Amino acid sequence: MTAVNGRGTAAVVVATALLAASAAPAPRADEAALEFQPNDYHDGHARPRALAFNPDDGRLYVALSTADQVAVVDPLASPPRLLAKVDACRFPDALAPLPKGGVLVGCRFTPGLRRLTDDGVGGFAVSLIAAELPAGARGLAVSPDGKVAYVASPPLRGVAVLALTDGRILQTLPTGISPRALRVVPRGIWPGGRGPFLAVSNFIDHAVTLHPVDADGRLAPPVQTIRTAAPVLDLVPTAGGVPHLWLFTHEDRPVSRARGPVEGLDGGAIRLSMRADLPAGRLVDDPGQGHRPFVNLSDRDEPAVEPDAATTAGGTLAVVGAGSDNLLLARGDDDELGDAITIPVGANPSAVAALPDGRLVTADRLSDTLTFVSTDGPAGVEATLVVGAPARPSPAERGELLFYSRALVRNNVATGPLSLYTCAACHDDGHIDGRLHPAKQNKFFSTTLTCRGIGTTAPYLRLGNQTTVDVFAD
Repeated sequence: MTAVNGRGTAAVVVATALLAASAAPAPRADEAALEFQPNDYHDGHARPRALAFNPDDGRLYVALSTADQVAVVDPLASPPRLLAKVDACRFPDALAPLPKGGVLVGCRFTPGLRRLTDDGVGGFAVSLIAAELPAGARGLAVSPDGKVAYVASPPLRGVAVLALTDGRILQTLPTGISPRALRVVPRGIWPGGRGPFLAVSNFIDHAVTLHPVDADGRLAPPVQTIRTAAPVLDLVPTAGGVPHLWLFTHEDRPVSRARGPVEGLDGGAIRLSMRADLPAGRLVDDPGQGHRPFVNLSDRDEPAVEPDAATTAGGTLAVVGAGSDNLLLARGDDDELGDAITIPVGANPSAVAALPDGRLVTADRLSDTLTFVSTDGPAGVEATLVVGAPARPSPAERGELLFYSRALVRNNVATGPLSLYTCAACHDDGHIDGRLHPAKQNKFFSTTLTCRGIGTTAPYLRLGNQTTVDVFAD
């Protein structure tokens, strides 16, 4: 990645530490049928990636992605207590609480889903459901009545609807390229008593689709599609005087290098009003790209860089700053998030969940910790729970931290059109984001290149506007 700081000097950074293959332990017995799937992520760290609090059993579930486990935590103990680490599947990546307790688990490298529940004798049982569902689930949600689950499946380019009673796939509905974040918006939040709806962020497509949910849980085609300049990382509805749908993303304008430094690569939130008086076929007031209300979270005194995940707790809107290692807290009715504060948490917070007592918890992916934040009185860190191996002394481990951190481009500034960002702002998980990026004072645009395998791949130029191999060679 080439990062350009506020003074216009370029720092070309090759994060080989993140991307080089590490020594892998001997394969487990159940890996024989998965010999073509990656296994070099087993390096002793847990990298918590997703959180789900289940109010029915009072437990917090944590996807320990590179440990192939789900941690079960008692978050209401003082201090919070780790109850168990349960072997689940290869690279758990998404969680959703189940009715009556337990959690639904989606994994990146294992087909089907896993149901983790209390086994009745002091332990936990894991069972397979929807075995025919392809591997790669990136988002999960459960309907308000608890009867169906929604799975964001990049291989299907859409959402699979599952019956939770028996795991049958009731429907697969195409939504876009690389669906990821899902949010069920129940009836009553949208004005006019409309709903429920399922909001889907299609990561590579840069589109959010809003789907009515039928009485049996199946999805209708989208009633509205919102196209953005960059991937939407998460989305949250908030109620208030005027309800809003918040889309957390990098920018809502084209990235430019007309003057040399990168301009427009922000981190913030698009705020779309939910109104009952909109024309048919529109659920939110969307004036279009470049004209939407956008709250920049990276140009303030205490920036929140890389808004990877968000949630609400009572009247509080909470947003992680994955690249600034903090949690931003704001009132849900503060349209500009002007009174927001930030709380330092662990390294690269990648998920946030609300607890019933008003506290919040972040999954700090690159410090193998959970950070519990109190909002009762002065907000601050109440406790930290270690769920893996926090120390990262090797050059490879430090390179990974730099790739996802502002520290790598610490001289960047957010002055005028300039931005604060990390390598991961474009190279999601070291890979791609579907954007075209300018170079040479906007003389040409190139697709985001993957950084995976960078240690053994030649630096071939890849242009997004070359239609044939001959033109590319020329």
